[in-house]
Amino acid sequence: MIIVSRLNGARLAINADHIERIEETPDTVITLLDGKKILVLDSVMDVIDRVVEYRASVLRISYTTIPEETEPLRLVTDEGLVTDEEGLVSDDLTVTHGIVVEESTTGPSRSL
Repeated sequence: MIIVSRLNGARLAINADHIERIEETPDTVITLLDGKKILVLDSVMDVIDRVVEYRASVLRISYTTIPEETEPLRLVTDEGLVTDEEGLVSDDLTVTHGIVVEESTTGPSRSL
């Protein structure tokens, strides 16, 4: 989201991904993907700078929140961690529509 000011000075947050184009006519007009137009006090360059800053912050956050070493994902149901018959967490279990499907040499077997 970026913050812009309407012509009356009221601040407004706009989803930067919904901006189709920005024009100066002489007021700045932001046209959204759905065709809505918003008149703002900010210049075209100010709006562009805010969009660029917003997108850079999204990338910065996404790169800094990825842990270097990650654990494999495990399925947890309402009953707890999905395990095999011996009570051990199994990497061979897959889930389809809430049903645990175990891969085996004779084909998949289903259990609840």
